[in-house]
Amino acid sequence: MMNIQLILVLLLVAAASARNLVRVSTARDATVGYNGLMNADGTFDAFTPKGMERQLVALNTETNKQRILLGFEMPKHITDLTRVRRCKLHVPRPIERPHHDYMLTAYEASSNWEERTVTAAAGVRAGRRQGSVVVRRGHNPHKIDVTEACRAIEHGGRFSVFLDSSGPLVSFFSRNSDRRPEDKFSVEILFY
Repeated sequence: MMNIQLILVLLLVAAASARNLVRVSTARDATVGYNGLMNADGTFDAFTPKGMERQLVALNTETNKQRILLGFEMPKHITDLTRVRRCKLHVPRPIERPHHDYMLTAYEASSNWEERTVTAAAGVRAGRRQGSVVVRRGHNPHKIDVTEACRAIEHGGRFSVFLDSSGPLVSFFSRNSDRRPEDKFSVEILFY
């Protein structure tokens, strides 16, 4: 009898937790280049907005660094940030990836940017390191804890995350692609 009561309590807790789990898609996203490379038209790559493209690129080589910038909006019904227990960045299956192990690392970022215009010159600040995931060769990434970035909301309920790669090119579908939601970045927010 005691085991049945315990199971019922656990089921009730699990059901209550599921009601307090929200998945939020990106509100804006972009690739931001930090390099001195020139484009074919003579403009600097670092000053070229890449926010409306269908792919996002994280790249880390000796001469070229590209970061993925993801922007989210906290759901309106979560008004008290102390109620946020956990935020996990869902990292989808990449389009392209290295043929060896690599690491993806998330950093808190300021939210003073817009998708159409963000470049390296926009002054988006990177903050504290949030978490990392090591992706083994041939495997897909999973989730990265970004709880502190989630709680560092600014500019009308916005929060942002930079995503860096330890190795060569890794690319993902952006919110502007015509792919399914599970093929794009999102955040799972657990609150009480």
